[in-house]
Amino acid sequence: MPSKHCTLWVKVHANLVKINVKKSKQQKNIYIAS
Repeated sequence: MPSKHCTLWVKVHANLVKINVKKSKQQKNIYIAS
């Protein structure tokens, strides 16, 4: 059980990182556009 929970958390964390990267890229694009 602990290993499954750990891998699940890693997947969720990776998704959050991807979302944050996308947001930061969008903010940079908006900053450049304005």
